[in-house]
Amino acid sequence: MQNYFFQLPLNKIDLNAILFFMKICMITNAFSLEKTTPPKKIGGAEACVERICKSLLLKNHNILVITQRPFEGLRSLLPKKETREGLTIYSFYPLNIFSIYYTHKKTLLQKGLWRLIDLINPLPAIIVYGIIHKERPCLIHNHILHGFSPLFLLRLLKRTKIPLIQTLHTYGFLCLRCNLLRHNNQLCLNMPLPCRLFVFLCRALVDSLPDVVISPSVFCLGIYEKYRFFARAKKMVLANGIETYASNPHQEIKNSQVDFKVLSAGRLVPEKGVDVLIRAFKKLSLLKAGLTIVGEGAAEPYLKQLASGDRRIRFAGKISWEELKELYKAADVTVVPSVYYEILGNVILESMSHGTPVIGSRIGGIAELIQEGCNGYLFAPGNADELKVILQRLIDNPQQLKIMGKNAFIFAKRYDIQNHVDALEKLYLSTQNAYA
Repeated sequence: MQNYFFQLPLNKIDLNAILFFMKICMITNAFSLEKTTPPKKIGGAEACVERICKSLLLKNHNILVITQRPFEGLRSLLPKKETREGLTIYSFYPLNIFSIYYTHKKTLLQKGLWRLIDLINPLPAIIVYGIIHKERPCLIHNHILHGFSPLFLLRLLKRTKIPLIQTLHTYGFLCLRCNLLRHNNQLCLNMPLPCRLFVFLCRALVDSLPDVVISPSVFCLGIYEKYRFFARAKKMVLANGIETYASNPHQEIKNSQVDFKVLSAGRLVPEKGVDVLIRAFKKLSLLKAGLTIVGEGAAEPYLKQLASGDRRIRFAGKISWEELKELYKAADVTVVPSVYYEILGNVILESMSHGTPVIGSRIGGIAELIQEGCNGYLFAPGNADELKVILQRLIDNPQQLKIMGKNAFIFAKRYDIQNHVDALEKLYLSTQNAYA
């Protein structure tokens, strides 16, 4: 791989000599300042953008956000401008069959039709272009563009002559499903012809447009390079930033009902592999074990049926960020059992920042965060038996669990959001200077 500025883990970047204030435009298909889960909040990328915006705002930058909102009548088709917590936010409903905020509850056929309309409908891209033309930011930082007609939008943004940065939060330029999975939820190791044509089209239309491409993981960037994307752009590996704490917030809560607490947090969709965790957990003989599953999604009815009969398993559903933080603090271990190529896994870093080690699938960017036996363990994707063995090992070795929790807390601090934003500021300045 070539042209990387640097890779995480990062050393603290000294920006004392850099005094500059910019008007920065963030474009992301979902954005909410509310600390909650779908439908008001979708996933990790959205949380990442929120953290970046708030941190840049504290550094006196002028932050403009362009995002989408659910359909609320014909007026929602036009952009609405508002100021919230110091951020200037434009939002509108891109004309389609449903809102991006309800994707987690739609069928594969519905999602496919939605993506098709998004590819051929230029209207959302034109609206975004109009907002950019009106606001004239110094720099445009794109995140997830699905719903904004990305193949049209990127070409229109290039015409503005404004520096363009693209962060890769999904595999959306490589896969209509955005996750590189086949219809049977198996990894797409050999793309069928229609998908190859889609990749060829995306590469032809967007390859040379971003000035800089940011990937949260080495793995994700490697996948895009495999398919010859962004050959002319400068590339940078920069993991997502999280909020960290001065002291370890983990709490040992004495509970006569549960001696070993397992946590899972995220969308309840097949690619997240929560069914693997349930199968592994049900094999544990410890009666005073508990599994809390946070989130909602299309797979929820199936997962509840799979868990039926085991009173140790609890579905918490949609909860606030404050409630999730309390669960992180109290859990003995968090499990991330994904069966697809996770870009990185915000849940991993969030859990570790609360002093809770993580067991994760050995797939995608997950392996870049988990150090075997130090801050967690890795297991083969989909292998419930191997996961069960690891869980049992931790049950039998509570002292090792405590040490791993302390290591996880120390490890997470290098991914503090301030380190992330310091790196972005340096990138913004160098990109602007190079563009000038």
